[in-house]
Amino acid sequence: MYPLDGWMTDTTNSIMRQYFISGNLPAYGRYGGIERGGQCKYFANYVLYNAGISGVDPMPSYAAMTGKPSKYARAGDVLFKSGYHTAIVVQVLKGSSSAGTVTSVLILDSNYIGGKGNEEIALHQMFDTELAGYSVWTGAPYYNC
Repeated sequence: MYPLDGWMTDTTNSIMRQYFISGNLPAYGRYGGIERGGQCKYFANYVLYNAGISGVDPMPSYAAMTGKPSKYARAGDVLFKSGYHTAIVVQVLKGSSSAGTVTSVLILDSNYIGGKGNEEIALHQMFDTELAGYSVWTGAPYYNC
């Protein structure tokens, strides 16, 4: 189970504090006929945590996240668009990661598909036009291996 730390319930962000205190987090999973994963960045952090990746919990703020162009994305990378969205690359569909020509990826995320605020977990394709606005987070420890 994902640990609930003090920083979660002591946060000054009133929206996130309400999520943690209201018990909304334990309700994540199947709810209302869909799989819910919470906010996108929380969900990405949760997936990395459960995959056993150390040194990524909690993820830094968007302002502190470092990255490289998404055209170098590879499976397992975390994509982010500062202040907007976070997702995990499942598969490169078109282009080469090593050559920096990626133009289409399959991503796993939460709170992007299905309408604003429903926190639906989804697997979907991201194409070059949208992908260009994202960066690959290079702050994860596995990136320096």
